[in-house]
Amino acid sequence: MPCTLSMMPLLNHLVKNGFRQTVKRRIIPPRCQFHSSIKINSSASSKWKSWFQSQEYQPIWSPSPHSTLFHNDQIQPLLHFELDRTSKYLLSRLDEITHCVNSDLSIDIPTTQECNTMIKKLADLNKGKASLEGRSHRAYLIWRKMEYCVDVRQDLQNGQNRSRFHYMPPKPNRETYKTLLILHAQDEEKHHGGKVGAPERAMEIVCQMEKRYDEGNWDAEPSVMIWNQVLASWAISNHPQKSHESAVVLRNNVGDEADASSFAFVFKACGTTNGGKKVKELAGKVSLKVWEELRKSHLISQKENQNYGKTMDRAPVMISFAMKAVSLVEDDRLRNSALKSQFDLACDLGLVNTHILQIFQSKASSECFSNSLGPYKRKKATTTFQYIPKDWKRNTKTK
Repeated sequence: MPCTLSMMPLLNHLVKNGFRQTVKRRIIPPRCQFHSSIKINSSASSKWKSWFQSQEYQPIWSPSPHSTLFHNDQIQPLLHFELDRTSKYLLSRLDEITHCVNSDLSIDIPTTQECNTMIKKLADLNKGKASLEGRSHRAYLIWRKMEYCVDVRQDLQNGQNRSRFHYMPPKPNRETYKTLLILHAQDEEKHHGGKVGAPERAMEIVCQMEKRYDEGNWDAEPSVMIWNQVLASWAISNHPQKSHESAVVLRNNVGDEADASSFAFVFKACGTTNGGKKVKELAGKVSLKVWEELRKSHLISQKENQNYGKTMDRAPVMISFAMKAVSLVEDDRLRNSALKSQFDLACDLGLVNTHILQIFQSKASSECFSNSLGPYKRKKATTTFQYIPKDWKRNTKTK
């Protein structure tokens, strides 16, 4: 824009006296104008901490005196401060819904997407593997509050207060259940006597899915993948009877739909059992029963099965866990017989690798190992792997 004659004196003044100093003098008012009305008291009792009452420092997610959320569920603080703060706030909002059902108060209702996002953040391993402790329980509380809100809504719709129900609570969907169960399958929560752990909570979640599915929620249909997350939770647990509990889930809940991952998790639960002699003896007996179930199922031998490719991918892991599990059997004859049948299966499928050879050499008797390997036996499993027939390792990644 061209300068007019009326602007020339101002421009000359800015150039002559300096633009920055002129702007400061013209914009910033004198300091005395700000402090003319303030009375300064320098006594110790007037420090800033005494200007506020203690209630004003309480976070906005603090429960009300009538709330039962934090008393019944015994929330433990998370190591990750951000997740601890935001998840507690979400829980307080969910708890507020059930307390304001029959009131006309406007409340901040969380959506299903908000709840799912929070559960995903709790399941995010990038936020610190060391701080994973307690996250599955926190996500479980969020899910349980969601389920309770749905139950309250259904009760009001079926009752006389139907007209007063004027909000839509968050409803768990398939994404909610899936993320929640994956988190429980990753949480290596320590088992304490009498305390419900991650595997028991995972079992409760899937049982609730079956209930919702029977009520008409098609997103809640439990699949083999869903049940495998329950088995995975048992596999990494330190529960003394996890071998038996996982086998019960395999037989009663998964049944004929079990895949290679299902058996692998049960064998892992048996093979990683820690405890006294009775506990390991139970794990050994369970592993033999599960191995017989696998041989009867013909899961691996059915090449016409549409999931045969996935089965072959998981078969080496499954056989490795199976060999570790049956090694807990005390009877030498039963133990060597099971180990030999497992090694023969790996040979027939072309899945013999160095890891399977090392387990077979360390767990079986020297006589059993020599009879199975014959002239290919060497002192080290890595050397033996180089001499075994190529047909035994045709489907392995390392030839």
